[in-house]
Amino acid sequence: DRLLPALEAGDIGLVARFWPEARRDPRAGFLAARVGAALARDLGNRSRRAERLGDDAALARLPADAEAAGVALPAETRRAARAAADREERRARLVRAMAEGDRAALAGLALAGLDDLGRLPPEVQKATERALAWPALERALAAGGDAAIVAAADPALFADDPLLPPATRARIELAYARNAWLRSTRDALRHRDGAALRAALGSMPPGAEAGLSPTERRRIDRLARADAALARLGEALRAGSDAAIVDALAAVEETGAALPTTLDWGAIQDVANRVSLVRALREVAEGGPADALRLARLLPAARALLAAGAGSGLDGFDLDALERQVLRAAHLARLREALASGDDDEIAAAASPDLYGAIELLNAGERERVEGAVDVRG
Repeated sequence: DRLLPALEAGDIGLVARFWPEARRDPRAGFLAARVGAALARDLGNRSRRAERLGDDAALARLPADAEAAGVALPAETRRAARAAADREERRARLVRAMAEGDRAALAGLALAGLDDLGRLPPEVQKATERALAWPALERALAAGGDAAIVAAADPALFADDPLLPPATRARIELAYARNAWLRSTRDALRHRDGAALRAALGSMPPGAEAGLSPTERRRIDRLARADAALARLGEALRAGSDAAIVDALAAVEETGAALPTTLDWGAIQDVANRVSLVRALREVAEGGPADALRLARLLPAARALLAAGAGSGLDGFDLDALERQVLRAAHLARLREALASGDDDEIAAAASPDLYGAIELLNAGERERVEGAVDVRG
């Protein structure tokens, strides 16, 4: 009584509802063909609509609905329903794996293939990519090499990973810090940039120096010494100490450091000249009469420095005494030339007056010969 009106009205929902009970009534047998055709058409329409909309849940329900209605599904529809059921089951496994943070399950699902599930939510896509990358990161962490950890720990995947233990995150951050430090240090070495190297050494992450080769460590030491020598030169130039400037220049030269192009080379040359003059004066002042000629050449330069107000390095030298030493040596040479001539007049003329005490530098025989010539000529 209810099935026939529903069938006449084309209300498939009511037909599907009433038919399972009504078909047991012998009087309904003449309706079986019409009901079967109507239900088959409905299942076909539902199948096509579900496929068009990508509604796997609806597709997966079709076999059960067909069985309940006593209708046979076409083979193509059965295959589509099985594929839809498989996709629904994998979606459910994805949901469980996401909820449980099961990286192994996520990786397994990703390896089995997820392309046929359609566009996945961004968080699911990232979680599966993390799961695939996680074994390589685990191996790198176990090996302990910074380079391997940096290569495996993609920030785009693991920077916001909620499953990453704090200790693991700290180890990854340390690897990145060491790796960045090595790059900046090697760049400073390549460009011989002492300031950059000093900054890098002042901000070195724990254990980062272990990544340097022995050659790099030697170069760092040499560059650090060069940087210190240049700093020392700068301090000496500011202080204006000639000796300190020359010593600092020698230290810079020893380290092979490149001198700044801003240096006043004229002033530095003046300093070098002054220091050389002072050292030469000290050598001849401590030497014997044989150095008198050299001393005579140095004295004008020394007096010129004093006149220019740049003779601070000459403190401790009595230039007048040194000049007297030159004159004494000259008088001594004149006396010996006269003695060599054997002429009493010439010897007596050379001996008097003895303003600088040259006679006392003669040996005993020479002095006796001079005294004899002086006595003879009165």
